[in-house]
Amino acid sequence: MKLILSVNFFHGDKKIFHAMLTKEFETDLIPVAGMYIDDIAWSDSREITSVTLNLIDEKNYFVTVSQEEHSSIKDCDTIIEGVYHPNGWE
Repeated sequence: MKLILSVNFFHGDKKIFHAMLTKEFETDLIPVAGMYIDDIAWSDSREITSVTLNLIDEKNYFVTVSQEEHSSIKDCDTIIEGVYHPNGWE
């Protein structure tokens, strides 16, 4: 089944939402909140914080991992453009 992995980006002291990026995989694994997942964009594994099973439209798992927090919008964009986009994140 398709797994859509997502990560949210926040910036500043008040943790203001900036962007959400996704990356798709095919897997036989059933994801569970609390599991850890690896991706080439990360130096360490990330914890899966939520899983939503969509059986109505596309039949997929929508999986959210721990968020990215940076001091500014510019820092967020630098990470997004320099690390995430080159590694298949949209």
